[in-house]
Amino acid sequence: MSTRRSSVAFASETVFANTDPATGLPVIPHGGGLDFKIAGGVAYTDVSTVGEVQMNSRDTQVRDRAEALPDEPVSMLDASGDRVDLSTGQFTITFEEVTPIGAPAPADPVQTYADLPIALALDSALFVEPSAIPADVVAAGIDANSFTSTVLLGAYNAGVLLSMVINGRAEYTAITRTDPNLLAAGRVDYSPEVSRTLANPDDVRQMRTYGPAQSLAAGKTVAIRFDGVGWRTYCYGCILTGISATVNNHRLQFALTFQAALVMDDHANSDVADPIYPSGSPAHLLGCYVEISDDAVPSDGSSTPYAQGRETLDVDEAGFDITMDVTRRGQTQTLAGAGWEITNVQCTASITLSEPTPTVEFDYRDEVRRSVLIGFGPGGTEGEGIALYIPAGVLTADPNLRETGGERVRQQLQYNAGRWRGDDSPANSLLNSSFRLGMGM
Repeated sequence: MSTRRSSVAFASETVFANTDPATGLPVIPHGGGLDFKIAGGVAYTDVSTVGEVQMNSRDTQVRDRAEALPDEPVSMLDASGDRVDLSTGQFTITFEEVTPIGAPAPADPVQTYADLPIALALDSALFVEPSAIPADVVAAGIDANSFTSTVLLGAYNAGVLLSMVINGRAEYTAITRTDPNLLAAGRVDYSPEVSRTLANPDDVRQMRTYGPAQSLAAGKTVAIRFDGVGWRTYCYGCILTGISATVNNHRLQFALTFQAALVMDDHANSDVADPIYPSGSPAHLLGCYVEISDDAVPSDGSSTPYAQGRETLDVDEAGFDITMDVTRRGQTQTLAGAGWEITNVQCTASITLSEPTPTVEFDYRDEVRRSVLIGFGPGGTEGEGIALYIPAGVLTADPNLRETGGERVRQQLQYNAGRWRGDDSPANSLLNSSFRLGMGM
């Protein structure tokens, strides 16, 4: 049978690893109580059986002659007294299309981000700041980095990304401050600037914005179910440990790496399902901007909110990587353990310029921080657009080196997410976070 006949589904777990407290094992039948969402746009080459039984070696134990001793599996007993082995695994799922929810019709299967597998995956390791009222109309422009809102300022959250359309292109920025009276309309500050001062009746939309939680706490783990012809595998207690975002023929794709707390097979109940796609548009590196700030970003927080200008770049390629270091918590009462703890989060961005910029010539030597924003179109309208924003990027390599192996001289810029203290208020878990990843709402 063809390996293309396969499917992968995601479900948010309310209890770590969907564990039955009476047994310490996942609920039986497998997947019980979970609402699985079938993922669309997944590379079939990544849909496979995963997991490896954890074994203890007996190689160093005494024996009476030259012979091998079998390894001993890590296991516990189920309610019937049968041994259940601990199988865990790390695996990668590639979404060849990264699509936000769009503007769903009433009959569409994906109505909110709770129905979207990519969002469930991001929720497991990153803090998310959604907005109850994502859309607003600018009442009046103030300057290149601020406007007056129409809706009450309580609907705005500092640190959240904003999207809009100007001259047909998607543009993105981040809220740095709002006026303190949240029960009235008022001033909203943002950085970096966009291509022109906003004015009535420009539409602005807050994005579903992800970032590293200040406590580094893990979010809701997910269960992931793989199905193929004659086989089914459940991965329980999964946490996202890596996002590798690349562009293939302009189209954005995510390679998501997960760590599963417990892997169990259920081949007798395999059932390949049709993929489900949201109504949004797949993100492309087209109709958007890739930019850096045109001046250095201070790091001491002495005068907030910071208001950065921008320099747009001509790029051939752009991408980013987000990695989460995780460790398992507690493992005595349940086979899967008590959960995950995130010990560190890092974000790096890579940009290949078709036209080198002299702006960054001495940045590596002088340890200059600049904001970095990679936008993807189409965006700025309901449920569309994706953007990565690093408010204070630090170069990790000398930008004066050139790529000369092709037909054109190119410049490579590589940034780590550095210290940012340019947000003011109101306080939330995204305030002054080192990076933000936004999806259209």
